[in-house]
Amino acid sequence: MIEEAHVNSGDSGRRMAKDLADKARDHGHVDIVSTKHRPLPGILAHEIGHGVADDLRRKTIGSTKARRLMGYSAIPAVAIPLVVLDGASDRSFHTREEMEAKAKFVERVGLVSLLLGAPGVAEEGVAASVVCSIFRE
Repeated sequence: MIEEAHVNSGDSGRRMAKDLADKARDHGHVDIVSTKHRPLPGILAHEIGHGVADDLRRKTIGSTKARRLMGYSAIPAVAIPLVVLDGASDRSFHTREEMEAKAKFVERVGLVSLLLGAPGVAEEGVAASVVCSIFRE
């Protein structure tokens, strides 16, 4: 499947796809990776990094729940700048205590966003590092 996606690629893309597929097979994995049609070799390599995950990684940082939490982390990540901009636009009706309370709220929302997104970000980093180690072999 990996090689088939690169039939019309250049020589280097076909070679890289074949090497990646061979290395995935050597690790006992099936060479099916979900990407767009004819992805760039680097994207393909990164997706293979996800595909060669062991069972522990699939059940923790690579799980469906972790991906869902990462999606939820985008909500406060977008909301924080909006809240800050709203608060910065008009200071005339805010007391010092209200501004400090809003700052603490924004800080807590940012921490929640960080905690929700951390497993997904960790999985992306691990997938990239796994591919780098496969290439070094």
